[in-house]
Amino acid sequence: MPIQQLQHPLVHHHIGKLRSSDASIQDFRHSMQQLGRCLAYKALSQQPLMERKINTWQGEMTVKEMHCQQITLVPILRAGLGLLDAVVNMVPEASVSMLGLYRNPDDLTPVAYFDKTVTPLSNYQAWVLDPMLATGGSMIAALDHITSKGCCQIKALVVLAAEQGIDKVLSAYPETELIAATIDPKLNDKGYIVPGLGDAGDRLFGTY
Repeated sequence: MPIQQLQHPLVHHHIGKLRSSDASIQDFRHSMQQLGRCLAYKALSQQPLMERKINTWQGEMTVKEMHCQQITLVPILRAGLGLLDAVVNMVPEASVSMLGLYRNPDDLTPVAYFDKTVTPLSNYQAWVLDPMLATGGSMIAALDHITSKGCCQIKALVVLAAEQGIDKVLSAYPETELIAATIDPKLNDKGYIVPGLGDAGDRLFGTY
């Protein structure tokens, strides 16, 4: 499944805010949350609807409703928390699973340190939340973990993706629905996205 990239003036506006090295923690968090809502809106575009009869002021009618109880949100700690509140506001019925990964600075490989997911995960559609898709290593590690528990319906919601990471993830998991706010062309020699927006976790939590 090819990547879906958001196209909207609001998305471009907030990407620009995130890229600015002068953005305050408050402004950075605000723009990250706004983009989280945009990503969730896109992710819900294919969500099935169910019909239900209601009473209106003019009598009974049939309406369509969306049910999201079988969605679990999986923020990759810690940076994924920057998207969580915004996405929860869009799908308040969803459960929240947690997966902690960090990138070894020596060889850029992901290292797992925390896991708390709903059970059985095979009954859920998982939305993996991570602001940055750089080398693809952390996302693939997350997808490895989720699929090992039987989950086969996965959406990955990312703010900024590098083409190299996209290719790597979709080569390993072609059925994953990958949604990105924007795409950057390359990585530097340290595995950071260029031009990117810096370290999303540090900028979200003020740990420079």
